[in-house]
Amino acid sequence: MPTTQYQFGYELKSKQVRVYQPHDLGSVQRAITANLQEYVVYEGVQEEDPTSLKKLLVKVLTLGVAAEVYALSKLQASGMALVCSFLFFGALVAFQVACSVLQRNGNVIFVGTGRPIEDRLRSQKPCFRKLKNKRLCFRLTQESMSCPVVTLEVQLIGPSRLFSPPTVYSRVQKKVQYGQFFGSTGFFFPPPLLKLIDDMLDALVSKKQK
Repeated sequence: MPTTQYQFGYELKSKQVRVYQPHDLGSVQRAITANLQEYVVYEGVQEEDPTSLKKLLVKVLTLGVAAEVYALSKLQASGMALVCSFLFFGALVAFQVACSVLQRNGNVIFVGTGRPIEDRLRSQKPCFRKLKNKRLCFRLTQESMSCPVVTLEVQLIGPSRLFSPPTVYSRVQKKVQYGQFFGSTGFFFPPPLLKLIDDMLDALVSKKQK
């Protein structure tokens, strides 16, 4: 038997459109995040590498210092050298934690920059065309575990900053019942999510920036 194909507005070549557990919040967030990422990337938004060179260097340095502390403890080095290494290691860990907290990126599910699509055989949606060279951030939160509602927020943002979140030029926020994204069997159903994203981006690009 030939495989049934469904038209959802974009090609579904990944495994993101599959059965999830709608009663499990973690599964719901993974479903929305994975399908949102797939869709906006398909429409030309270039996702940023979550591990920038700066962050990678700090992590490598932290691991190096941790290895040094371990080696000094095994070699029974002088107390001063060991204490200094411990303090430096603690400072690096605290630095990474402080950066993460101050940047408020706990609920960020996607950051990227709008680009023209490379496939010349299809047209890019107008709301995505208007995002050319603009930096975009999606945030997903759920305030109550007992309520089947999530808050999706999309922002136009400035460049990354070390000890504070990037400047937000404009934002659009929507509270939606996530049950509309799933069928009765738990199978993810993309059209409502695609429409929600398109509507939010239309509202975002039409807003006057701060």
